[in-house]
Amino acid sequence: MNNENPKLGQENAEYPMLKLLKDLPAAALLTEIMTSLYNITIMVWDENGTILCANEVVARGFRRQTVDELLGENIAEFGPPEWAQERIEVAQRAIKSNQRITLMEILGGYRLRSCYRPLITTVDGETHKFVAVTIEQITPLEFKHACTQMPDELILHAQYNDLGRLDVLSPRELEILALMGEGLRAKDIAKQLCRSIKTIDNHRDNMGHKLGISDRSELIAIAHLAVLRVEDADCKRVQFSKVTQKTTPKTD
Repeated sequence: MNNENPKLGQENAEYPMLKLLKDLPAAALLTEIMTSLYNITIMVWDENGTILCANEVVARGFRRQTVDELLGENIAEFGPPEWAQERIEVAQRAIKSNQRITLMEILGGYRLRSCYRPLITTVDGETHKFVAVTIEQITPLEFKHACTQMPDELILHAQYNDLGRLDVLSPRELEILALMGEGLRAKDIAKQLCRSIKTIDNHRDNMGHKLGISDRSELIAIAHLAVLRVEDADCKRVQFSKVTQKTTPKTD
C-alpha cells in the first residue's frame, strides 16, 4: 500500500470483484476500461438523464469533438424529445426496480441492445441514484436469444426508432422486409399477410427501387442489420441524426 496515500484503493473494499486491487483505485480502472473500448457506447446518467460520464464512442455518435462537450448535458439535447423521454423513463424504471433493463432499439437502421444498469450508492447517509448505459449492435441470433432468455419485464422494445435508410419504406413494405429477413418466400409472405404473390412481388420491387437495390439477398442483409420485426412497422419514427447536429427533427 502506498504510505503517502493510505486511502488509495480503499473504495474498492465494498466491491468483492475488486477487493484484491488495493493499489488500483476503482476510478482509475473505470477510466482505463472506458477509454479502451471502441465499439461499445458507455455512459453514466443521473436519474433525470444528465450525462455524468461517457466514452469517446458516445462523443462520435453524438457528433461532438470531445467527451467534455457531453458532460453535464441532458440526453434530451441529443435526440428528439419523445425519443429522449422514452429512454429517460427506461433509466428511471431500472433505478426504481433496482434491476437491469434492456431496451431493443433501431438507430440509423441498425439494431442495438441498450442495457440500463442501476447504480445506487449511499454517501454520508445520503442516497445517490445513477444508471450505467451500454449500447452495442447485435445480430439476429443474439436478438432472438435475448428475447427468449430474459423475463418480459426486463426487456423492452423501443416505440421510437430511427430507421435510417429504411425510413423511405411504407409500413407494409417494412412488414414484408421483416418477413423476408425471417427467411420467408413470397408465397409464404402472401399467405401470412392475406395478399397475392404478385402484390408481394410488387412491394419487393418498390422497396428495391426506393433503396437502390435490385438483389433480393441485399434486401435481406439490410433487414438483418436492423433485425426487423413485423411489429417495427408500427413504430413511431424519428430522425435522430439530424438532431445530433442541433437542427430541428422531422418526424413521421
